[in-house]
Order: sequence, then C-alpha cells, then structure tokens
Amino acid sequence: MIIFILTFSSILSLVTERFTNIQSLECTFVETLQIETGTFEFSGLAFIKRNESRIDVLKPDEQIIIIKGDSVFIYIKKDNRLEKMLAPISLSRLIFNPLNYYYVDSIAGGWTYLSPKDIIFSYPLSVFFNEEYFPEKIRFSQEGVEGRFRLFKYKFNPDLPDGFFSINSYQ
Repeated sequence: MIIFILTFSSILSLVTERFTNIQSLECTFVETLQIETGTFEFSGLAFIKRNESRIDVLKPDEQIIIIKGDSVFIYIKKDNRLEKMLAPISLSRLIFNPLNYYYVDSIAGGWTYLSPKDIIFSYPLSVFFNEEYFPEKIRFSQEGVEGRFRLFKYKFNPDLPDGFFSINSYQ
C-alpha cells in the first residue's frame, strides 16, 4: 500500500520538478464539451504562467479567457461581453503546483486520476501526461458536462507582452 501511495504522489512530484525552471508555456488546444443539447468543439491557443493562464479561443467564436487564482474572466468578442465566474480547472495549478491542489486517486492505462484538495474551486480530473510530464490530454465531468482537452505543439518560455494576462483592457 505504501508503495502505491509513493508511486501516485511521485507523478505529481515529477510534474512539479519538470516545470521548476520554466516560467511560461504556450500550446495549441482542442476542447470538446458534451452537454445535453449536443457536442461543441473549441480550439485555439493556451498561455500558462505560474498563478495565471490565458486561453485564446479562435473557433467557433473568438473569446479570451483569463484565469487568475480561483476566478475566470471570459471576454466574448462578438457580443463585447465580459463574464466572471469561479475557475473549475486551472492549467497553471495542474502544471506548476499539482501537489498543492490535487491528490492522485489512481493511475491506469497512462491516465492519472486526480481529486482536488479543495472541491469548491476544482473538479476531479483524468490527465494523460506525456513522457515529458506535460498534460497532453485532460478529461473532466461536472454537473452534466463532459469535457476533453487535447494540448499539443507546446513552447517553453514564449515572449509574452506586459499586461498579456490582464482582464482590464476588456472591461
């Protein structure tokens, strides 16, 4: 039993160690959401730093999503509308500090099944980490919604302009 616990928590230690010297990431993503009314697919770019993320949805409609701590701000360009809500998933926490936010429930078939340490701000996740410990696929289920992310073509320490993670320019 102790060997399993060490193995489970060691994957999160390896993820944390892998990203210790990395300040930021950029990657392409595809997200599929399945809800009662149908399936929706989104794609674009994700930018991730410690404690904040920005997701630029390019298709089907342009959106800018900024996640800071427990809050998510969504700017919908076509409606010139800004929404704010709790962030159910934080890529920043998953990549840079997973030991602080998740427990490993099990590992099977290359997937790591995670439970949040604080269920108010996060949901259980299934994560497929590639050989470099980058989350390549993420699955979650919340309140009747099933989501799947694929992350690929990632770049380490991209040059990001000042204010890139600020929501102020959309208010």
